[in-house]
Amino acid sequence: MKKIMTIAAAILSLGLIFTSCTKKEGKTSGSANSEPVTVEIWHTYNGTQQECLNQMAEDFNASQSKYIVKIMAQDYKGFADTVYNAVANKIGPSIIFN
Repeated sequence: MKKIMTIAAAILSLGLIFTSCTKKEGKTSGSANSEPVTVEIWHTYNGTQQECLNQMAEDFNASQSKYIVKIMAQDYKGFADTVYNAVANKIGPSIIFN
């Protein structure tokens, strides 16, 4: 369990680092006047893994106001196709866990 939490935290941190480097409407996403950056995570976890991921996102969101982490559970069946289609249509997630 500790290993899963460590891996998930590392991936979440990397996603936030890469997201903070993007630009929106000519402004750097980390500037004082910008809206919070939303990082959307799609996953196929259940049970303890899902609870742990949700808790980490809640703790992170409560700790600061520059980023919002949204956790979205997806069905395992057809997950790869769902992600592929979402990304192709530019509505995909920031991070996936399968």
